[in-house]
Amino acid sequence: MKKLSLAISLVAMGALLAGCGASNLTADGTKSKLEGSGFTVKILSSEEYKATFGTSLEPTEGFQSYLVGNKHENLTLKGYISAWFFDSIDHADAFSSKYIATLASVLDIEEIELKVGSHNNVVYAASENAISVAGLNPFAQ
Repeated sequence: MKKLSLAISLVAMGALLAGCGASNLTADGTKSKLEGSGFTVKILSSEEYKATFGTSLEPTEGFQSYLVGNKHENLTLKGYISAWFFDSIDHADAFSSKYIATLASVLDIEEIELKVGSHNNVVYAASENAISVAGLNPFAQ
């Protein structure tokens, strides 16, 4: 009986731990969250991104899409986000390692302070309110 109880406990523990794994975020899901909070958002496919930005911040392997959004109140910029979505955390980490030091300077926006970071499969340069709304702060979830 103890062996059966132990086996059931181990299976339950494994299922619980598997449920705690990181799941990939999607550009569409992030767009919905941001638009619900008053942001204007556009998503570019990897092909559209490459055609628009060329080799500036050229994405690494696994790049799926780019999201850019902003929020204005009374003609004043109140929020901003640039986010690169990848097919895996490893691919996001590779992009982050390559560009994290230059993202803030490349995307310098005078009116608002940007924070640069990554969360799961996303690398971002964004205002604090955009990070929070998009669910990119691992400590707020």
